[in-house]
Amino acid sequence: MKEFFSHWPEIQTKFSKKQGVLLLLDFDGTLSPIVSRPSGAVLPGKVKDELEKFATRYPAAVISGRGLKDVRRKVGIRGLAYAGSHGLVWQIGGRISRVLVTGQTAKNLAHIKKKLRHLPRVFPGVILENKDFGLAVHYRMLAAGKAAALKSFVSKEILPHMSGIRIQKGKKVVEFLPDTDWNKGKCALVLWKFFEKKTKRRLAPLYIGDDATDESAFAALKRGVTVRVGRSARSGAEYFIKDSSRPRGLIALLNKLGPDFQKQRE
Repeated sequence: MKEFFSHWPEIQTKFSKKQGVLLLLDFDGTLSPIVSRPSGAVLPGKVKDELEKFATRYPAAVISGRGLKDVRRKVGIRGLAYAGSHGLVWQIGGRISRVLVTGQTAKNLAHIKKKLRHLPRVFPGVILENKDFGLAVHYRMLAAGKAAALKSFVSKEILPHMSGIRIQKGKKVVEFLPDTDWNKGKCALVLWKFFEKKTKRRLAPLYIGDDATDESAFAALKRGVTVRVGRSARSGAEYFIKDSSRPRGLIALLNKLGPDFQKQRE
């Protein structure tokens, strides 16, 4: 992986072949530092200022594991596109689109939510996050040594309801989602196609994420610029930035780009 800021001239050359940028961002761990409680995550004011400035010139979207309403409220910038539940539902302007799931899958998700609703009482420190398309079990604050017991308990409770459901693991979180052939990468491609058609420009996608759930986007956007928060030899991202304090500087660099990259090159 290459450090983003030290390779900025190289990245500008990639942009010069296009007519604009489509900025795609994860939220937790990227725009906002990871916190113990999901409800406590905030978008730093200076990052918000740079992102608002960017959105007046080029399209931008936040693709989060959070529910759609939750991430939209956390970011709070009009004019951005938003995607929740790892891209299973997305909103552009006033239009909301979503991936279809079977009735049986929806019923199984409802059963899982019902079965696990008492989990925080059984395992103090566990936090449940109810989403558009599933349930996230956060165990960052669970007492040391309790993780194995938690996983065993959860497995026993939900085993009869796993048809059509997949398990996705993140940073101290386990999620139950519809087992569909869909992910952040496919959502990013839909947004890229939409905004190129809308703006009538050839856009260079730039995706920033920090977790395993962002790897599908890194893989889907090989023709663009992919950036991981934190260096990892196992990541498919081409570039990295040191930590979640750096996206502000990255967006600020994008805000210095001219209105037409091809004219700059010529």
